[in-house]
This record gives sequence, C-alpha cells and structure tokens, in this order.
Amino acid sequence: MFKIADIVVDKHDNVSSFIADKLEGLIFAITIKKTNSRQLDSNIDNVVEQELSKNASKIFTKQERLIKTQSESIGELDIAFEASNGHTYFIEIEKSNKKTIWFDNVKLLTLIQKNKDSYGIILCPKLCT
Repeated sequence: MFKIADIVVDKHDNVSSFIADKLEGLIFAITIKKTNSRQLDSNIDNVVEQELSKNASKIFTKQERLIKTQSESIGELDIAFEASNGHTYFIEIEKSNKKTIWFDNVKLLTLIQKNKDSYGIILCPKLCT
C-alpha cells in the first residue's frame, strides 16, 4: 500500500489547497500487470474520486467526462465533479508518461473555456523511497 503525502501546492492558491486537504494521507494500491509489459497499475484514480465525491454535489459519469471538439472525441478526463462550493473541478492524474502532460493541459483548457466557475488540476504522483 502507498499513501498520498507531502503534497506541494502554492498556499495562495485556494483551489490546490482545497484539493490537497482532501487527498493528504489517502492510501492506494500499486500492482504489476500480468499483461502490457508488466507495467505498474494503481487504484489511485478510484481512491481520489471516492474521497473527492464526499464534497461533491455531482460526480460526472464516464460519458460526461468525454471531451469533444465539434463532433469528434479527443479524450476523457480521469475525474470531474461539481463541489458543494459551486465550482466544477476537472482532474487528470498523470501516472505513466510525463510526455503526455501537454495533452492533459489541452483537455483541461478545452473544458475550462466551456464551463464557467471551473478549475483544471493535474496530479502527478511520484514514488518516494
């Protein structure tokens, strides 16, 4: 088992602090897949979504997390919810490939432009020894 700890945020950023306060100390599991070149897999997405849903007035379904431009689907968010504070949070958890963070930014910016009072957050977990 692993734990989310030592979250670094800009203390002047209320959005990051709001999310960080909810996630600090959460426990998640990491396993080795039997397929796909024995890559690491984790349940961090589910654990984070479950914790954040405690303060949500709405959790977006998988279908609602699809990101479309015109009629074409360009991706799917890991987590999206409306909080009881009236804001919408779009969250990507980038676990596997630092080179794809730019695409996470594009997805988040696309949604933020379409949704008033929304925020985009990219979580980048790292293993500490």
